[in-house]
Amino acid sequence: MENEMFDKLMAELQQTCREMDEKITSSMAEVKREVSYAQERTAKDFSQKLNRTTYQFRKKGNEKQYTFNSGVEEAIASAQQELERMASSVDDGGKESLRKAADHLEEGLPREGTWKLLDELHDPVLKDLASRLPNTILHSRASSTVKKYLGAYRRWKSWAVSHRLPPFPAKPQHFVLYLQHLGETIKSKSAVEEACNALSWVHSSSGFAAPSSHPFVRATLEGLQRELAKPIVKKEPVTVEMLEAMVKDAESSGTLSDLRLVTACLLSFAGFLRSSELVELRPCDCSATTQMLKVNIVKSKNDQLRHGSELLIARTNSSTCPVAMLEQYMARTGMRWGDDCYLFRAIQRTKNGETLRQSGHISYSCVMDLFKKKMSKLGFEAPEFGLHSLRSGGATTAANAGVPDRLFKRHGRWRSENAKDGYIKDSVEKRLQVSKKLGLYLLSYSLLCSSKCVISYSQPACGGTNLRW
Repeated sequence: MENEMFDKLMAELQQTCREMDEKITSSMAEVKREVSYAQERTAKDFSQKLNRTTYQFRKKGNEKQYTFNSGVEEAIASAQQELERMASSVDDGGKESLRKAADHLEEGLPREGTWKLLDELHDPVLKDLASRLPNTILHSRASSTVKKYLGAYRRWKSWAVSHRLPPFPAKPQHFVLYLQHLGETIKSKSAVEEACNALSWVHSSSGFAAPSSHPFVRATLEGLQRELAKPIVKKEPVTVEMLEAMVKDAESSGTLSDLRLVTACLLSFAGFLRSSELVELRPCDCSATTQMLKVNIVKSKNDQLRHGSELLIARTNSSTCPVAMLEQYMARTGMRWGDDCYLFRAIQRTKNGETLRQSGHISYSCVMDLFKKKMSKLGFEAPEFGLHSLRSGGATTAANAGVPDRLFKRHGRWRSENAKDGYIKDSVEKRLQVSKKLGLYLLSYSLLCSSKCVISYSQPACGGTNLRW
């Protein structure tokens, strides 16, 4: 009797579960139909609106606007497809796809030498440590340098394989042929030097001797450096007068784009900033007082271990004061000291005017383009100037003003004298001081007064004077 009651209850429970499943399935289908209908309706409304707008522009004969709208429509469709692809990749294991990006970078390191010995380990703890070594090795250089080195190594590998030569470890007699190939085809000294540096780094990362240390390779490299050497054409330094013209132009235009550019130029000039240091600046790295601006340079080209350095920029109480201009720029954009965002970001133009984008810093190429256009607009020879002109302009002005060498070098964060002197363009007056200090004028005057020799003066046909004793 009890078994019958139990079976009856189980049958009723199963029936109830089936009914619930049917209701849930029906509800889900209805929800999907509603969502699908809403999506179709939204897409249809958007399409109708776009078609109406397109028709209006066509009717008015504005073909440029029609072309622009068509491009917008294509961009929206492409972006939607990309979002769906990204969503599906995350659903299928997005973390694994991110991991593949790191593995792709590590694939550039050949698994030979020390790596091969590490792969033969059997202890799970040691194998786990060895699996993280490639990432550590890749951090031995800056990410941009690693990318450049791995690219140069792949080019060497492709060339070697095409000529049936072993790419790794590279033999000196094979590598010098590749260097000769680069010198004759690309005709670039930097390409030859990059290949040597890349192969040296890859070989040392795997425990092999660098091929560039071989005497034959060194002799070939030195010969190509001499053959491919070209005169160094440096950009002209920016002057204070040029910055004054930029400030006046920004004041007359009143645009956020011009205010951003002139603020960046004044900071670069006064702080001897590299372009990479400029675009990485954040409000939280800066603090202003009544006397100066303190800037913490977190990351720099010659500060590989990220010790950081402090830069001080004084208030000048003039139209070209970098501190006052920065404060004006931050007030215009709504930024405050301590914000963890980039100071110089891309600008988006809306119906309400110009505003900064929420994330990401402005690119080097964008700053360069804006700077050259501004210099050309102000009547200067734009090809003669670059972003390095701001750093060299500040350095040149400080050097000609007699700033002590020790403070000068610290302010520009230079490690060597050669690097520092390369940014300075001495004025004509400073260069003439060398010959003026030799005493030639005093010597000539004394000889003329005390000598009993007969002096004949003549004017040569080619100009100048001839003195005969």
